[in-house]
Formats: sequence, structure tokens, C-alpha cells
Amino acid sequence: VRFWFDAKREVRLSPVGPVITDAELVPSPGGRPLALRWVGHGRSDEVGALLAATRAENGVEFARAMDGFAVPAQNFLYADTQGRIGHLLAGKLPRRGPGWREDFIVAADAPDSAVAWATLLSAPQLPSVVDPAEGFVASANNRPTEADFPLGATFAPDARVRRLKQLAQEDGRVSVADMMAWQRDTVSLMARDLIVELDSALTGRLPADANAVWTRLTAWDGDYAPEATEPLLFEALVARFAPEFYQRAGLAAEYALLRDSRFLKEHLRCRLGGLDAAKLAELAAQALLAADEDADGRTWGEVHRLRLAHPAGRAPLIGDRYRYTDLPVGGGQETIMKTAHPSGADEHAAFYGSQARHVSDLSDPDANWFVLLGGQDGRPDSAAFLDQVPLWREGRYIRMPLTDAAIRERFPYHVMLGE
Repeated sequence: VRFWFDAKREVRLSPVGPVITDAELVPSPGGRPLALRWVGHGRSDEVGALLAATRAENGVEFARAMDGFAVPAQNFLYADTQGRIGHLLAGKLPRRGPGWREDFIVAADAPDSAVAWATLLSAPQLPSVVDPAEGFVASANNRPTEADFPLGATFAPDARVRRLKQLAQEDGRVSVADMMAWQRDTVSLMARDLIVELDSALTGRLPADANAVWTRLTAWDGDYAPEATEPLLFEALVARFAPEFYQRAGLAAEYALLRDSRFLKEHLRCRLGGLDAAKLAELAAQALLAADEDADGRTWGEVHRLRLAHPAGRAPLIGDRYRYTDLPVGGGQETIMKTAHPSGADEHAAFYGSQARHVSDLSDPDANWFVLLGGQDGRPDSAAFLDQVPLWREGRYIRMPLTDAAIRERFPYHVMLGE
């Protein structure tokens, strides 16, 4: 161990993979050891697959090129020069049967397990979509399609991809400007879904003071804009309402797994029938008044902050000098411009989400636009360390041409490096 005492660790290997319950962080169910069988422990060629995909001339060749792509499994969208579009899955997956358990635990000697791993499915055999009826393809970490075997168990809810489809259907013919605007969209359909579902159970059952708070939320369009007060009120409501609801519904163990996760709101919406309307209204009234007090009229941006720092910002004593921004930011867990956050009304930093944007017009090799949340240089003393933060916040982009003539015209600078 560099700069520390040496240590010894024992790693046990089984015929299906390393024994992971030897690690203190992995609990052993019933005292039985668990081993991890993972596609990534085998051979794969992701770089070769991506290079081959750049030479594909149609969707069939594109899927064939991705045959060697294994991990991490990805959604790929494509368009070819004949105007066809498609969505394919690239990765290698065992063909699990219908009895596959979503807790991922399978007996090592189970016949179904051996069969599933005998031949791994890759992009040409996995489900795909070509020229869908709606005229476009979209993906946002959601479950991509249905299949006659399990594709996985931890896909994100579909609120973000539904919002993309909603915008595409509203706008009809889509421009580059539309795409740029969509990348900054902060409307949460999941928030609206939960409010609508809860409202149908609460109608006429809330006391006047709680109903006044609820009316503000039912009139809200779900936009997590930094200057809006409703997003904070809604997040405070979920933080107050959810733990009590799951407790009263006898589902406390489920809440322990879902708290602060991207699945909580969707799961809560589906579970609302677990309490009768009177008890639901009583609980909602208490939560609404408490949430209103927690939010205290503050805006979402006052609480939801964009904080950027160099990795050295985590260091004790000297860390402050490597922390650079503390700005209001919009978006949330389920918006197209994702900025993940914990639940509740306490001030926090967004910790995962939209960090880079890219738009390309495939009919023009010079029509490419990019922006990074930060800059291109990782050195804090560089002028290019944080120079793109204003662009990211304002929705502006840097155009990056690909043809030689356009590059010379757009970037008329030369850097000569001596020997």
C-alpha cells in the first residue's frame, strides 16, 4: 500500500467467478457464500466493435459490427443514408429463463443457469427496433423494449424518455435548436403522475389549510426550474409522506431500499392503493403542512446547487481552494436535464446527471455542437478548466466542424511545437 503499511487479502475463486461475500461490504444470505458470474470476466472487444460500427452502411451491418461488444451493455440509436432509423441493444447477455430471480441469486448447479450461460446473446440476437411508427427513436436509460427473456432488473423509470417522446410529438419536424432546448428541459412527468394519482384519492378529503398547499401543487406543471418554489415543496412532501406511508402500509422494508433512489416516486404512485382513502388523506394533510413549513417559500435553486470542484477539493485543510462554483441549477432525478439529488428540503449539491451536451445534424458533417460542464483541461490553473460553465448554464454550444476546409475556417490558429 503506497505510503502505508502492507496488507494481505485472500481472494477465493469458484468455477463461476470470485466469491464476493468474503468482502465485508457484501452480506451473506443465510451464511451461504455468493460468487459473481459476470460477462465482463470473459473476452470482449468493445473498441473493435465501435471501430467496425463506423464503417457500417446500414442497420444490419451496424448490428453485426456490435457482435463483439459486451460491457457495459448499451442502447445505440442509428440513422443510415437511406433514411432508416433504428434502436439496438449492444452487449452480451445470458439467455435467462422465466424463472430468473430479480434478486440475481441463482444456485450454481441450477440447470437453468448452465443453459443460460452456455451461449451468450449479442447485438444481432437481442431485441431491436427499425423504423418505428412514430418516426423517431429515443433512449434515456429506460427499459428499451420487451423480450421473451429477462433483459435486466435495474432500468431507470421511463419518465425521461416519455418526456422526450412528448416533445418530439408536439414539435413535429425537429430542428437543431429544438434538440438543444430539449437537453435543458427540466419538466418531470413522474412528479405530475404522482400528483395526479394522489389527487384522485384526496379530492374533497383535505382540511382547508392542507388543501391550500395541495392546490399549489396540483396547478404546478412539473417544471423543476431553479426560480420555482413548487419543486422544493413537492420534494419536501415526498420526504415527509413516503416514510410514513410505507410504515402504515406495512412496507417499511421496501422504503428502506427505495429511499433517495430514482425509483421511489414511481413505486410510491403504484402503492397508493395500500391505504384506504380516509387514512391516506389524514397522512397527506399532515405531510403537506410539514412540507410547507420545510420549504418555507424558498425556490428550488436556493436549495438545489451546482457545485464544481477539482478532485483535490476533497482534501482536508487545502480543499476549499479547489472548489469553484456554488450556483442555483434546475432539473431533478427524473428530468431530461438530469441533476440527481437526495430527498427533502435541505440544501444539497446535485451529484449526478447532465455533464456534457452534443447535437449533430447527420446531413452535414460540419454541423456538430458540443459543450462540457467545466472545460477541456483538468489543470486548475488552465484558462480552459472552467471556461465552458457559462455556456452550459446559458444553453450555448461550441460548433465543431469535421471537414478540412471548415476546420481551417473555424479555427485559424496554429500551435508550433519545437523539438
